[in-house]
Amino acid sequence: QGNVSLTARDEPDTRDYTYFPQADGRKGFKNNSGSGERFFSGLNDLGAGVGANLSLPFRDFTFRAGASTQFQSRTFDARRIGFNYISGSTDGLFLAPEELFAPESFGTLLRVIERTQAADSYVASRLVSAGYVAAEWRTLGEQLRIIGGARFELSNQTLSSQSPFSSQTVVNGEVDRDDPSIIPSLNAVYALTDTLNLRAAYGYTVARPSFRELAPFNYYDFSRRRNVTGNSSLLESRIHHGDLRLEWFFGATELLAVTGFAKSFLNPIEQVISNEQSDVYFANADAATAVGAEIEARVGLGRIAPWLSAFKLGGNATLMHSRVQFDEDTVTLQTNSERPLQGMSPYVLNANLSWAPETWGTAITLSYNIYGPRISDVGFQHLPDTYEQPFRKLDLSATQELGAGVRLKASITNLLDQKLELLQGALTVCEYRPGVAGSLQLEWSI
Repeated sequence: QGNVSLTARDEPDTRDYTYFPQADGRKGFKNNSGSGERFFSGLNDLGAGVGANLSLPFRDFTFRAGASTQFQSRTFDARRIGFNYISGSTDGLFLAPEELFAPESFGTLLRVIERTQAADSYVASRLVSAGYVAAEWRTLGEQLRIIGGARFELSNQTLSSQSPFSSQTVVNGEVDRDDPSIIPSLNAVYALTDTLNLRAAYGYTVARPSFRELAPFNYYDFSRRRNVTGNSSLLESRIHHGDLRLEWFFGATELLAVTGFAKSFLNPIEQVISNEQSDVYFANADAATAVGAEIEARVGLGRIAPWLSAFKLGGNATLMHSRVQFDEDTVTLQTNSERPLQGMSPYVLNANLSWAPETWGTAITLSYNIYGPRISDVGFQHLPDTYEQPFRKLDLSATQELGAGVRLKASITNLLDQKLELLQGALTVCEYRPGVAGSLQLEWSI
């Protein structure tokens, strides 16, 4: 197998002007680096990979082996052009943006300056080379299956940051490291009956920091009015996962399953508040644990009445408890010594209702999702954790087969248009409506 992808993004001209209300009712232009700026950026991502897999059955065993390599590179360039107010009179600060930034204001009221920062450009790459071996053993008349194996991965990650438009030099802007990992897994499936299985599994995974999390680039979030900065010292996260699952297949596509699971994280990556302006950066926590349970079900409504046979109902519900663990040096800097892992909700619920007549080539699905409150930004040095409040989402999608491998897809997401709210303690620090979105796709499969 092989794959190639190319992604490009262009932000041609984002303009940011901040005005503050005055006691006399007027609004004054904020004359500092957080206002009066035009931002330009461009990003190009290239991804490519190849892989080969071999499967060899032999008596009660199936042996598998494979190798792959995946390469990703990114080039990012940004430029910031600022405007300084230079007039000796403050009258111009109270002009509307259309007047203050008119061409005739330059040289008398305003001066154009370079505000590009040293880390506003970077080049990054990641090469992950891997090989694996695995075996499946079927015994007790194929009532028991045991699948085990190990994968070796070598990740080489590089990053170099320095803008040609800045006279400053990036500090700690170079990354060049190799991270080898041996990743084992073991699964056992025991058929209690023809339709009832008991599964046990252990897995070990590695989560590597993204380019955005590593790059020392200081991104200004215009909607939140804050800076988001990467951290070139981030470590890989390592995750041990175990679960026990009982599943009942009471129909060809029908299922009822109950799962209990536990996870152990080493060096999980979190988004942490860095100052009183609520700027954030990425950092490794020392460790974390999570335990939980999930129930999943899929059922055809034809069991109720024959005329409902085209309808299927499904969903899953997860309850989870997570805790971050700190060493003695780190815990003194955190606001809360006991808290959940950033981004992890105590509960998640998904439900869907689909209609798909067998002879029409049509499928319509209504999906509902809700998740519980979760930390979006970790509090630091007495600043409270910021919690994203529960959010409900309703989506509608439809697919129609047109023949000859052609398929038409349409979707509308977030039909409820609920407001998303972030609370820091009792203070609402951000709220907005993500909006309702629609898409239309035409696919052709050969």
